[in-house]
Amino acid sequence: MKKALIFLLLIFTCQLFGQTPKPNFLEVIKPFKKIYLDKQQDFAIAYDMGQHLDKAGIGASIRKTDTLLLQSDKGFIGKEFRIENIDNQLYISSLTEKKSKKYKLEKVENIELTLYNLNNAYYLDQYFAMTDRLNKKYDLNHHDFRNGFYNWKTLTNQKIDQQDFRNFVDREIQETEDSITNRQETLTKQTKYLIDNVEKLDYKDFKDSLSKIPAEYAYQSSYYKTVVNKISKSKPNYVVSLYNDFPENRTLIEFAIENDKALKKRLKTELKTAETNLSKKK
Repeated sequence: MKKALIFLLLIFTCQLFGQTPKPNFLEVIKPFKKIYLDKQQDFAIAYDMGQHLDKAGIGASIRKTDTLLLQSDKGFIGKEFRIENIDNQLYISSLTEKKSKKYKLEKVENIELTLYNLNNAYYLDQYFAMTDRLNKKYDLNHHDFRNGFYNWKTLTNQKIDQQDFRNFVDREIQETEDSITNRQETLTKQTKYLIDNVEKLDYKDFKDSLSKIPAEYAYQSSYYKTVVNKISKSKPNYVVSLYNDFPENRTLIEFAIENDKALKKRLKTELKTAETNLSKKK
């Protein structure tokens, strides 16, 4: 967080005096080591790159960001990295790794690819962090982090200026998180209302209130399952009525009461009776 604040402060200072710095990218070119460096006159920003690997996609990640300040020997030093100037060639090394190597910094030839990778990393890192926050806060909901891979593909500004892209992503992520938060707060309150007041509600009122909660599988959200599971212990007749009234949700209802063998058997009996009566009408 402090590193990000330093980065923003430097950018803000430059903008304040009308000196928006253009990126001056260098990079470490190694098969298993990727570091980007944006070298300015008095400071440099290092991005230690990693990767997100999943069946939904592959994307870049920023493992560490470090702001380095110019030293009297024309090198730079930060909290994570040191840059040394040896015979007018820059080398970067870690200050925190036990076995640190010096890596030669080469001038970036493909600026667009560099911006693409940095923007991809920032987007996925921020999206996955948002998903983690939401899933920890609302444990009955599951917001799939894999949506980050799919959403990235829809963006048309993947190669724009890094700071402009970050501003865009910060707004988008905040709007998405606010929208999901509002929805989850509503579902949480509705779930609590049903569980707390089921004894006072007749079946019609209960059914109408439950209809405000989407009937979804647990890998999407567990609000519906939680309500059905809770009321099955005090109002098993309501579960039977739901089973009959909403045949499309029967599998979900069975999952919700999977440990209640007696009630599950009763539901199966109800289903057979309904099928028998339907056959007789035909």
